[in-house]
Amino acid sequence: MTSLILTIVLALLIGVFAFVWPLYRRSEKAQSSLARDELNKRFYQQRLDELAREEGQGLVADAAPMVEELQFNLLEDVPQKEKKAGPSSSSANHRLMLALPGVALLLAVSIGVYWLNGSYQKVDEWRQGVNQLPALRQTLIESGVESMDRQQLATLAVGLRSELAEHPERVDDWVMLGRLGLYMRDMTTGIEAFAEASRRAPGNVDIQLGYAELLVRSEERNDNILASEVLVGVLNKDGDNIQALSLFGYNAYELQDYVQAVRAWKRLLHLLPPNDKRIAAIEESIRLAQSGGKARP
Repeated sequence: MTSLILTIVLALLIGVFAFVWPLYRRSEKAQSSLARDELNKRFYQQRLDELAREEGQGLVADAAPMVEELQFNLLEDVPQKEKKAGPSSSSANHRLMLALPGVALLLAVSIGVYWLNGSYQKVDEWRQGVNQLPALRQTLIESGVESMDRQQLATLAVGLRSELAEHPERVDDWVMLGRLGLYMRDMTTGIEAFAEASRRAPGNVDIQLGYAELLVRSEERNDNILASEVLVGVLNKDGDNIQALSLFGYNAYELQDYVQAVRAWKRLLHLLPPNDKRIAAIEESIRLAQSGGKARP
């Protein structure tokens, strides 16, 4: 936010400088011309007095040609603009009045562009996210994600990103942001958040499973392959983890690794109680995998 404001202020200052500086330089030149003209007039008057004295003393026979030459030189050295019109005491104010419309136009254009390109809305969303983060976080914890509308979830996500930018060590916030991404079907946000949480808490099985679930749901094959690696890491520590086996079997099936899928599902069948409702679906999945993914006619 601060850098954005500084950028806008800097752009405005540059624009104002571009409008005002030429007028300021013109004013300096005009003042310099006036000062030179005043010196020329003094020199002219002084020289006239000298010629009059010299003529009176008999040192100069005819001063008229010299006076004409002085007048000619004086006119040649007077600036063209001053020949047409004398200096005005209100010229500085006049130049300022000419500059003000340009500065006002620049300011209006800057604000218009800032508004139209969405920056204002983004800054407003960021401010709302920061201000409402504590209340929205508490609502999510106490009432669950189903109690919040999509706008509240989006505002909460913005607030979490801002909080994590300042406190990236907060693993729970990374997990919360990841689950928001999953619920809102924003896979990029979800995967990136869980990846950071997984990196910061590699021994936390729940975080690893949450990360793997998002990777399994991804439409990118590379994410699915990474999901297998994460799940293998979990199963190496806990070979009887039902959620890990279920995810691994499904992911292996989607990757057309039917041997690994069958192995994971058979292990899962041994761990489930006899009356578990998932058994029939798992047995059907095993038959599909054993037939190379082809359903019965």
